[in-house]
Amino acid sequence: MTQQLDLVFLVDSTGSMGQYLESAKRNIRHIVETIQTSENIDLRFSLVEYKDHKPIEPSFAVKEYGWKTTSDDIYNDIAQLSAYGGGMDGPESVTCAFSTAVEYDFRQYAAKIIIWICDAPPHGFNIQYDGFPDGCPCGIDFQKVVLKAVQKDIQVYSIACEPIRSIYRHFRDLMRAVAQITGGQFVPLISADSLGDVIIGGSLEGVGMKDAMNLITLRMEAVDGFDKMTKDEKEKLTRKEIAEYFANGKNKIKQVEVKSVFKGEMPEIPKIYFLAQTFKELVDVLKTREPSVYHFVDGVKLDEYVPTPQSFWDKSGVAAYHRKVRGEEVESVKIELCNEDEYRIYRGFGKEREGDDQVQNKKVENFKEGETVRVQEAPVGPEQQEKLISRLMRKLKN
Repeated sequence: MTQQLDLVFLVDSTGSMGQYLESAKRNIRHIVETIQTSENIDLRFSLVEYKDHKPIEPSFAVKEYGWKTTSDDIYNDIAQLSAYGGGMDGPESVTCAFSTAVEYDFRQYAAKIIIWICDAPPHGFNIQYDGFPDGCPCGIDFQKVVLKAVQKDIQVYSIACEPIRSIYRHFRDLMRAVAQITGGQFVPLISADSLGDVIIGGSLEGVGMKDAMNLITLRMEAVDGFDKMTKDEKEKLTRKEIAEYFANGKNKIKQVEVKSVFKGEMPEIPKIYFLAQTFKELVDVLKTREPSVYHFVDGVKLDEYVPTPQSFWDKSGVAAYHRKVRGEEVESVKIELCNEDEYRIYRGFGKEREGDDQVQNKKVENFKEGETVRVQEAPVGPEQQEKLISRLMRKLKN
């Protein structure tokens, strides 16, 4: 049976996203031909782009293009992307666009993947400059959309266009959580140069995982008495079958690895992201928490948004930012710190929180010089196996 892939690009097309949209245009034919021809995959593709709601953004909040199957049709859709607008606030119409993508008519046996490319959060995420601080004006709940994606077995690959602005305090954790909850992957990129390889790798990884899940399901359903098993018995069988299927590195699948832009291990995602049933419930808890601390690796240039050198701080405040554009004179400041707490420390306004200096350097994988993305067949490790277990248990429950 030919492998099927239903792939949705969920793309922020506001003014700050120019290099990523141009990269998508340059690479889309290569992406499609690699997936369809080299890998012999039955591909359906759709583009969902978003900006912001009126009256903040006069053009549109969400624009969907529908399923396409040919390289020319897909290219024509991507060619229409233009980076402009977004309004004067920070958040965008993420929730409506995400809901549009999740509600698509995905094929039953296809790997269902959303590639979410963005640099700004949804409305209602406790951001000071938010034109709709109570959430999406259309009334859709972001957290419920994520849970709907889980129910439909849609994997989300969250591609963060770094550096995420420090005023978006918990947004990076939100992107990580969405990817983890849905069984996808969080991919932070400093440059758009690697975007095409990430999309290809994520697509092939998703198809491989879906195939493995289907085969393991058939093996489980062939076990005598399977239909009469309890939930605990089915989970025990699921773990056994997955462990046997991938034992000793057999049944490898193509996986994408991205060289980390961060120093050390990323901080643990707060548990509330996995427990909250509504976006308000999530945000209310995050209001009581300090944002996670992230350190970028040495040599990463983070001068797209340069803080003004004014001395100010309050618990809910934000640093003013200059947008660096060609020909504009701005102060050049080396910044490896990327949230308000670390900006405060950098400028000498406070002490580091206990534990901030305990970040251990993560072992660097054997990436070649200049290599940032690697797609190769590899054994399926414990983390990916746990994702498959969660997906299979949801499938069996349904």
